[in-house]
Amino acid sequence: RVYTPSVYTLGAMSSLWTSQYPDRHHSAVSFNAVLPKERLTLAQLLSAQGVHTAGFVANSVAGRLFGFDRGFVDFHELWDTLGSSGAVFSEALPPWLAQNRGRRFFAYLHFREPHFPYDPPPPFDTRFGPDGPISKTDRRSEAFFEDVNQGRRSFDAAEREHLVRLYDGSLAFADREVGALRRALEAEGLWERTVVIVTADHGEELFERGWIGHNVHLFEPSVHVPLIMRFPKGVARAGKRVAALADLLDLSPTIADVFGALGKGGSDREFQGRSLLPVVQGAAGKPAVLSRTVWDRPRYALRDEHFKYFYDTRTGEERLYDLSADPGETTDVASRVPLRAAFYRQALDHWTLRLARRAPAAGQQAQMSCEQCQNLLALGYLDDCS
Repeated sequence: RVYTPSVYTLGAMSSLWTSQYPDRHHSAVSFNAVLPKERLTLAQLLSAQGVHTAGFVANSVAGRLFGFDRGFVDFHELWDTLGSSGAVFSEALPPWLAQNRGRRFFAYLHFREPHFPYDPPPPFDTRFGPDGPISKTDRRSEAFFEDVNQGRRSFDAAEREHLVRLYDGSLAFADREVGALRRALEAEGLWERTVVIVTADHGEELFERGWIGHNVHLFEPSVHVPLIMRFPKGVARAGKRVAALADLLDLSPTIADVFGALGKGGSDREFQGRSLLPVVQGAAGKPAVLSRTVWDRPRYALRDEHFKYFYDTRTGEERLYDLSADPGETTDVASRVPLRAAFYRQALDHWTLRLARRAPAAGQQAQMSCEQCQNLLALGYLDDCS
């Protein structure tokens, strides 16, 4: 049960690379806030320990514009050279593997799929049912989904079912491309020498609550993300499911632990997460996880084994859900159990106050080119490029 600390790529990837919560690695976290230079990243740590580090990204938000190339020896913005389709990795990665198969390496691949635009290539657009009623124009239009989200356009059951089919088609397409990468590792004799981790930076709402996309809500479809760890044979028991709570802050410590670098290079001071290798072997997970939305007045969600508490810093609205009895988060019980709600309110206040907030350093806002702005616009992260 792994959770993202941020329901948007910039915040989530900043947390993954630094193993810090957004309130610490940034101040007013926005869509153009560069990762502060003083934050230690996993790539910096591994490169300093002699590990060859490489990044391949098909989403510009995960690239050098926001400082995510820091520490990588090789960094390839595939979205700019080959495109944003997941198929680009099968073109870019095999030659790199052939050149680096004899050394210790850490390779990071950032797929765009599944993500807006909801438009998987054939045959995946009809993999799970007919291709309709949402037109190809609308499924690629940020304005169409904004109208739905703002209530300016209705969205019926048939359209939602089609949206889910398109999303599942994007997942199936990405799954095929991950399979191709496995075959590339096997071809180089690397599959049984490599730890492979598959995760996501955030989830997606598909109109379960009248909203399509991410960035805004903290319900389970947005904050609960997958984590699959595949070890070489004999290292860990295959097929094991781990029920412990964890979050993306734990990924950098885990990867550092794999390389024997955990605790080195200042990571003992900077990393707030912890290695999941002991958790895989049966150690306890986190007692609770914290997630938030964008900007300096966010919504927060604090989740433990049984309850999930929401607080909106702009309005003061709070909600409490009993996930044991209500996993769909349909009934707010805060007014029924005010003492429990007060406990979580205090716990959230204590947690966020302990996270050091600093004013953003001068000059650490990303200066986007016209092409970069258009790319973010196409992904639905910006409203305009004026």
